[in-house]
Amino acid sequence: DRITPQDSALPDTPKDLLELADTIYLKSRNVTRLKRALASLDKAAKLEPKRYDTQWHLARLYSVLARYDSNRGEVWASNGRNAALEAIKLRPQSVEGHLYHSVCSGILGKYRISSAEELSKDALKSAVKAAQIAPNFSDGLALRIQGAIYLYAPAWPGGVGDLDEAFEILEKLAKDHPAPENFYYLAEAYRKAEQHPEAIKYYRRVLKFKPKGLWRVEGPRFRNTTKQHLKRLGR
Repeated sequence: DRITPQDSALPDTPKDLLELADTIYLKSRNVTRLKRALASLDKAAKLEPKRYDTQWHLARLYSVLARYDSNRGEVWASNGRNAALEAIKLRPQSVEGHLYHSVCSGILGKYRISSAEELSKDALKSAVKAAQIAPNFSDGLALRIQGAIYLYAPAWPGGVGDLDEAFEILEKLAKDHPAPENFYYLAEAYRKAEQHPEAIKYYRRVLKFKPKGLWRVEGPRFRNTTKQHLKRLGR
């Protein structure tokens, strides 16, 4: 693809373009800002189409856009899945491509109901592969994704959901990586199991984390949902 006049307002090298996109990703969940990060990564991909870092950054950004711009969620998730597949082709033994293929497949399943079971199986397969490559990456993100899939997916025979598997993964994950997201999904598992005192305990743990790092931009959604659940549970 050719460089457009709009691209000229962005940095000129793939390295600088990725740095710009990373800065926006770490600091903002404003959709307009995220689209500027996307334009930056698109330009990087035009300049160097077979760069692994660009492809997985694209997949990650598309996964964020799919969550924060639900009007185009299906398109963003589909694009992210394609970028992740390209990253996997370029570097099959690196974790990021598998991670964001899993995330985008899971999101896409929410929009494509007729393919939801197949997409959830794809998401689980990619998350398992990512955990085999780098189980501790990003506070155990691959294991967190596995736990979330088992937690939220329909149970057999209509899906891969398995609450016992979710507990096995999430309890160990919260112990090994005491990150707010991990406590949140463990609280969700207890809520789904109707073990409300334990759910309340872990939801409260989520609210104790200060808005630092990526939690500063991702935390508000988790905190809002956590407060809603605590209110429903009468706490």
